[in-house]
Amino acid sequence: MKKILRILFHARLFTPKGLLVRAAVIAVVFLVLHVCGLREYTSIISGMSPTGDTADSRAITLGVMYGCFYFAFVLVAPILVLAAVFFGAVEYVGHRELTHGPEARPPHPTESQPRRSEPQQ
Repeated sequence: MKKILRILFHARLFTPKGLLVRAAVIAVVFLVLHVCGLREYTSIISGMSPTGDTADSRAITLGVMYGCFYFAFVLVAPILVLAAVFFGAVEYVGHRELTHGPEARPPHPTESQPRRSEPQQ
């Protein structure tokens, strides 16, 4: 358990690992809330309460919490995963150029190539 908490709190935010950890936390919390049955508490959006009392602060809190994590799961988590993939690809290419130099990169077709000298007649 300590190892999991260490990974959660020590992963830097703007790294591929940090972005994936945050997306996983959002997904796990949402799935726990969903399994616990908090989806029915979103009826407070339309003014109804699952307990019958429209002023029930517990139902309102649970409904808002589920709604926030639902939108985070649907909107934020995929963006974090895509950002981690792109950021990891940029880091890989940058690391490759730093370790092997620019000659490791294949020449771009539009870059000027030295012309071959024409044989003289």
